[in-house]
Amino acid sequence: MIDRRQLARLTLILLLVAASRILRLDVWSMQPGPDEVWSVWQTLGSLQDVIRWTPYDWPPGYYVTLWFWRNLVGIHPIAVRMLSVFAMLIGAAAMYRAGRLWSGRRAGTFAAIAYSALGYIIFLSIELRGYALLLGLMPLALWLMLRYFRRPGWQRGVLLGVVMAAMFYVSLTGIVAAGMLFLIALVRWPRAVWRWWLPAGVGVLLFLPELLNKLSLSVSRIHALSAVEDAPLSAIPALYAQYAGDGAFVWLCLFVLAVVALALRRRLWTRKGLALALWCAMPVALYLTNNLLGFFYSRYSWWVMPGLALWIAWGLALLPRLVATTAGLVMAGLLFLEPPLDDYQIGPSGLALDFAFLAQNAQTGDVLLLDPECPCNVPVELDYYRRVYFPQGLRYVSSAGDYRRVWYLSYWVDNQALLSDVETNRVLMRTFGPARAQLKLYEAPPNPEGVAFENGLVFHGIDFPDHDGPVVLHEGEALPVRLWWSAERPIDLDYSVGLYLVSERAGTIAQHDGPPGVDAAGATSQWETGRYYIDERVLELPHGLPQSTHELRLSVYHWADQERVPAPGIDDDGTLLLEKIHIMAW
Repeated sequence: MIDRRQLARLTLILLLVAASRILRLDVWSMQPGPDEVWSVWQTLGSLQDVIRWTPYDWPPGYYVTLWFWRNLVGIHPIAVRMLSVFAMLIGAAAMYRAGRLWSGRRAGTFAAIAYSALGYIIFLSIELRGYALLLGLMPLALWLMLRYFRRPGWQRGVLLGVVMAAMFYVSLTGIVAAGMLFLIALVRWPRAVWRWWLPAGVGVLLFLPELLNKLSLSVSRIHALSAVEDAPLSAIPALYAQYAGDGAFVWLCLFVLAVVALALRRRLWTRKGLALALWCAMPVALYLTNNLLGFFYSRYSWWVMPGLALWIAWGLALLPRLVATTAGLVMAGLLFLEPPLDDYQIGPSGLALDFAFLAQNAQTGDVLLLDPECPCNVPVELDYYRRVYFPQGLRYVSSAGDYRRVWYLSYWVDNQALLSDVETNRVLMRTFGPARAQLKLYEAPPNPEGVAFENGLVFHGIDFPDHDGPVVLHEGEALPVRLWWSAERPIDLDYSVGLYLVSERAGTIAQHDGPPGVDAAGATSQWETGRYYIDERVLELPHGLPQSTHELRLSVYHWADQERVPAPGIDDDGTLLLEKIHIMAW
């Protein structure tokens, strides 16, 4: 019979785990270089290509899985990272079942929360690398092992062997994780350890081809590790702190609380207690064997964390209900504590944010100019984000040339020669992104030659920031416009500009009069020659307009006498036609 309360409790835990990951998917930039971005880029081929391109120090399991997933959901960072989130949910559910078999329902509940809330687990379960799949497979293997040794059966043994083989094919560290499971079974069920023949035999048989393929790597790795310098003893508590993240003190308190509860209940010196104590103490063994194995590193010792979570869960389950519930709520809160990303990864380049911004703001004909000295100029990242945000293509250029709108991607210290080329006859319009990968938009006027008014003002054209193409509006909408100006000589007076939306039947239906604004500062008598001035305005369209096409016109006049200044192309009313504006209505 299903325990509905327990089912509801586990469902809530899984929802919290999912929320704690999904909320971060669009906030954490994907890691550059040979990590997350490269993992996805690696799968941009056929299945045979993916297997052939697998790195020499990785089995192909993760990349094959990611290939299938990418073909199912696409290559957007959020979509592909959901693979890691789903693997974590499987791991949390399996951890619940393992904790329940270890010491009852309460232990299962706490095991699922503790496992999911460790800082490094949070990081790995969002990162797009093979370790994310292992976070699902290891608890599954632990649960299957506990089932198998409680009630042996060939089906359970074969299934355990298959899951362990899957761990091997995802990462070579899966072999060490399986060894940890063997040690747990050896300590807890020493007389039944012979039963490992079935799952171990199945696992080895399935993984043997890849194992033989990696033997040469093992020999070269051992040779290289012999020259590794010994780390200080302080590295051991530092490794535990990395597992815990910024909530390390809280986790230490929970661990001590669990130890006290286990000691009071006389569980520490049982076989179960000894097995878990060995698991939790594995970083010490990894430290001592680092010159041989090279696994004294948080990423390679990920398999220690399920043991820590199980220990804490076992101890908390023995506490009085009020204390245990409070501890569980504290761990649930740790799910949403931000992990120390600087301790876990190389700083992201910022290209993900830049390309997402570029996709929202680029216009037809825009080009991207990369500073060759910028550390953000990573080919694999540029290719990946171009595929994500510009599947129809994005034009890269090596010089600004005659392009009107140039997006310049550079480090915070600009290449002065390149910057001078970009700035020639252009205005800096926008700046976005971190200093490591700063994106700047330089824009030239629509009409570089311009229309010269007799008073010395030169009009260089109009832009519509919200429209890339024909301007089509609803009745009652606002129409932002950008007017480009310069002065061919010093201006004696302060002139005003009129902007009018004119209909043949109704005459002027909307207008905006006044001195040029924004960086033009309103006083044309203060303008300098040799630079552009931008005047940004908003025309408010009235409601009740019929479907029609209107003319947008412009005039220049002095506020004192209201006389419009002549210029080539103006009509009898002294206005210059700028654009046709289309109004759509029922």
